[in-house]
Amino acid sequence: MATFSQTWTNPTGNPQNITLPFGVSNLVIQCWGAGGGGASMNSTGFGGGGGGGAFAQTNSASVAFGTVYSVYVGVAGGKSSNAGNTYVQQGSNNICLAAGGFTPTANNSSGAAGGNSLLCIGNVTYSGGNGGKGKSPDSGGGGGGAGTGANGGAGGSPAGGSGGASGGGNGGNGLAAGNGSPGSPYGGAGGGSSSIGLSTVGGNGANGAVTISYTYETNIVLNVVSTNF
Repeated sequence: MATFSQTWTNPTGNPQNITLPFGVSNLVIQCWGAGGGGASMNSTGFGGGGGGGAFAQTNSASVAFGTVYSVYVGVAGGKSSNAGNTYVQQGSNNICLAAGGFTPTANNSSGAAGGNSLLCIGNVTYSGGNGGKGKSPDSGGGGGGAGTGANGGAGGSPAGGSGGASGGGNGGNGLAAGNGSPGSPYGGAGGGSSSIGLSTVGGNGANGAVTISYTYETNIVLNVVSTNF
């Protein structure tokens, strides 16, 4: 027996395919949703933080030879754009999906929601942390991305939320004036920006990720039956 593991972190917008070999067992698919961006400001105020990405894991004892999985990595949220979901498909069916976090609208002091575990697909799911509310004297911190063993932490003001145990990225911090700080991989959300009259931009979230791991047979014995009598 041998082990295999591959991680995808680049959101190409197109499927990134993997074909499974003979004798696969103990398959584990892990998905991290992307983190939302922090609120941008073009008027005086303190923007809210983005929501962290969720986590999902799908387990399978055995998989048929030649099975093809298509990997889609969620795109980080940015200025007024929500983060993308991360998912793995077999054919047209989602077999594992982690929800991306949300981005507050411009000039919004409220923190955005994290990716919700109820919207995920998998045997194990965790939610991303909600973004922190912007309030004087600081903007809100981004929510932490969920990890393999815990929800992401909620953002504060100005602190970003902690990433969930094992793999969740920290949320970006808020601040008293200027552009928000970006979230950390995987799925950490951006911090909100603060403005005293100038236009400022919220921090970008972090992209999602997918890891596929399994064990497989290396010694394959074929029984050949002769038909010559």
